[in-house]
Amino acid sequence: MKFSENWLRSLAPTKAERADLLHRLTMAGLEVEGVEVLGEGLDGIVIGEIIAAEM
Repeated sequence: MKFSENWLRSLAPTKAERADLLHRLTMAGLEVEGVEVLGEGLDGIVIGEIIAAEM
């Protein structure tokens, strides 16, 4: 099953670091197969919106 870390933290608020959270899930009997960080490697990308164009 895939779920976001934000979703998990909204249900069970914790200040634990990601690695500690993964360890705690594993020790609770939940297998953590992998972690995918969305947006990783996208630093420096700028997003803009064109709101008008004139000729």
